[in-house]
Amino acid sequence: MHCRRSRLGALLCFRFMDCARKSSVRLAMLILSTAFLALPGCASLETSWREFKGELDGLFPPSDEQQAQAKAAYERASQQRAVGDQAGAVESLRQAAELGHGRAAYELGIAYLSGRGVPKYLEQSAVWINRAADLGDPSAQFLVGSSLYAGVGVPQDIPRGLMFLERSADQGHPKARFLLGQAYATH
Repeated sequence: MHCRRSRLGALLCFRFMDCARKSSVRLAMLILSTAFLALPGCASLETSWREFKGELDGLFPPSDEQQAQAKAAYERASQQRAVGDQAGAVESLRQAAELGHGRAAYELGIAYLSGRGVPKYLEQSAVWINRAADLGDPSAQFLVGSSLYAGVGVPQDIPRGLMFLERSADQGHPKARFLLGQAYATH
């Protein structure tokens, strides 16, 4: 099985390069995602696919219809929270986040971090907060950037941390601006 998956991975990677040369980006990314699953060493294909799919989805902006659906799901989550339906709010946040709503992904990550409406699950929290940062949510970018900059919970990566802090500060996040100012003053 291990050998068959390696050959399949190599074949799919070759097809990816061919499609990329022909400017068929969507097809190339589909082939690359399939190749990712075929490569040896994946501890859990389902988890790996889910994480890779999140990264893949971030490469293509959502359509107008998807943005409208995401906004509606996010608003539904706010209404559900207002009446105390935390579990319903989490499900609506998940729908919005899967459709590319950055703030919903951040709030879903915070829900997993705090255990509000879902069992506490730090790994899922990290997945959703990172997704939110990639989608442009300034609060998520601040959390990811400050964690990477200081090496809290992750290996320290100052350049990457500064990149996320700059993105957050550019959107007016006050704590990101402060930390970025401190970082530049000390380095």
